[in-house]
Amino acid sequence: MSNDDRLAVFIGHWMTQGKTVAGVPIVGGDVYTWGPGGCVVMHPYHGLIGDLGVGGLEVISPDPKTGQYGTHFFDGEGNVSMQTLSLRDGVWYWLGPRTRCKGVFSEGGRKLTAHHERSDDGEQWAPSMTVTLRKI
Repeated sequence: MSNDDRLAVFIGHWMTQGKTVAGVPIVGGDVYTWGPGGCVVMHPYHGLIGDLGVGGLEVISPDPKTGQYGTHFFDGEGNVSMQTLSLRDGVWYWLGPRTRCKGVFSEGGRKLTAHHERSDDGEQWAPSMTVTLRKI
């Protein structure tokens, strides 16, 4: 299997900055690379939310049944979560049971702005943070 052209925009090293809705600063680094065989994308990330160190690994894989992608997040505390990733009208959407994100690339694919939301019940959503990734 070969690389998925739609995912190619993610590939690279990124510096991440943003804020939570409470105004807590977020800084970090993200790396997106093709996995062996070019079928999946591996995305290790690390950083700080305020003084709290955060990090983990996201693995993005194609879902041939839907034409979308599945994501698996493994965080530094041992938690695992899954989301669906889709591309519609130039906008990337991550959707999970309690978290979701809308990401838009700009500046020729060198900037990704991501608006994250959380939900306690999976129905009522509230903004949680906005981050900007810049390709370096």
